[in-house]
Amino acid sequence: MFGENRQEDYLIGIDIGTSSAKAGIFDPSGRIIREVRAVYPVLTPQPGWREQKAEWWWEATIKILKELTAKIDLKKGNLKGIAITHQRMTFVPVDKKINPIYNAILWNDVRCSKEVEYARTAIGEVEIFKKTGVAPGYWSIYKILWLKNNLEEVYKNAYKFVLVPDFICYKLTGKLVTTQSAAILTGALDIHNPNRWCTDIIRALGVDEDKLVEEILPSGKIIGEITKEASKATCLPAGVPVITAAGDQPCGTLGAGLRKEGQVAVNGGTSCTSEIISESLPRLDDPKSYYLEISPAGKYILETTIPSGGSDLMRWFRENFGHKLVEEAINKRIDTWTYIYDQAKHSEVGSLGVILVPYFNGAGPPYWDLETGGVIIGLTTDTKCYHIIRAIMEGLAFEVKRHVRLLESSSGTEINELLMYGGSSRSDVWNQIFSDVVGVEVLVPETPETTSLGAAMCAAVGSGIYKSFEEAVKNMVHLRKRYSPNPKAKEVYEKLFERCYLPIYESVRVIILEAKNLVKQCK
Repeated sequence: MFGENRQEDYLIGIDIGTSSAKAGIFDPSGRIIREVRAVYPVLTPQPGWREQKAEWWWEATIKILKELTAKIDLKKGNLKGIAITHQRMTFVPVDKKINPIYNAILWNDVRCSKEVEYARTAIGEVEIFKKTGVAPGYWSIYKILWLKNNLEEVYKNAYKFVLVPDFICYKLTGKLVTTQSAAILTGALDIHNPNRWCTDIIRALGVDEDKLVEEILPSGKIIGEITKEASKATCLPAGVPVITAAGDQPCGTLGAGLRKEGQVAVNGGTSCTSEIISESLPRLDDPKSYYLEISPAGKYILETTIPSGGSDLMRWFRENFGHKLVEEAINKRIDTWTYIYDQAKHSEVGSLGVILVPYFNGAGPPYWDLETGGVIIGLTTDTKCYHIIRAIMEGLAFEVKRHVRLLESSSGTEINELLMYGGSSRSDVWNQIFSDVVGVEVLVPETPETTSLGAAMCAAVGSGIYKSFEEAVKNMVHLRKRYSPNPKAKEVYEKLFERCYLPIYESVRVIILEAKNLVKQCK
């Protein structure tokens, strides 16, 4: 526990996300003092490509730190530390001065399907999985190989390929390091010794290992201090420690309270990940079921993903079909997202027979089809907007249920508690649907944006406020609400899941992929 004098201490957690950067200033009890956000666009130069300018991350960081500190008198003595969580897998090629020489390639970019297939055939899916904890997929190393194969000058001129936190922490401290959690989802970390790269896989792929950041640190370690130059740009006091954190999902699960076996943490954000803790390195014999992450506490995490999560699919709905609902929300002076999510209350369980498979930006486990598409069946002239909104929620919940089964089978652990975090966790109807579909209690923390809180918790441990991450969780994570399954809804959803949802994609998988190939041939 922290003493009374600690009440004046502050911690800053920053989350450099896919479409925005968020920063929160917290006290050691986990109470958020202030939170700010700055948005930036995602570039789509070609179908399936997702890019950003790395400079936007730094400009957003400057903006939010200036706003965050504008009304709070922060000094080196009371600002104990700052830590940065981030969109994972995203990287940018830089020169020796760590200036970008090409756009950053984002985590949800799927241009590397040929490189992934090459890795599967030339090296072997199981061999790569056993050494790195991640089977060939849309990880950073395969997009780096894509650059080598398609943009040779960019690859040749790149001094390093740096991840999001590497870039921002360098701007703050002048030191170039990466973290175990950031490095693992490059697809090139040695999972058996996470302080080093898996050089034999990197060499077998034909990538130059010296183009990766040499120093790899665990979470909760001091990288360096805010430089005078960074202080001038951000208005933070010079000399404040900058501390390693982890990727957005491990930090998010930490902020949601994931700390023991039997729990699964689910993110209702741009992507929808499910994560469970493992005290030891799990067996690495099934690359289709999950991939590994590393928690801020240094434990292994088994993770699955749905590339298009709640925020992504709801944004798709709003931008294409939700204009009337947005107008109604504005006229009624109701938050737009709250109004849209609440529309699902008008639909009965099962969305009038509309079922959605949420593979709008590719499929995660067990298929790992990067170029597939989503499915919506059961539409009729009686289908209303609220049926589709509920079908989005139910479809994601069904897919999470599939993933929970995979995680249970792979770990030998029964899941009895779901920790929901991310933007969608603000919605009561969203949380209740997940409880009914998955069939377990859903717990929601006070802070829905737990990624920034998780980063602040890393800063709390790294700065010595708390001696361990376990202690930080006990003091900084607080429960807002608990949802229990409705027995009748649970029974209906169980039948829909087994009889309807599970067979759908198997029935149309080949057709979807064939249609996409035919369209490509027509171009």
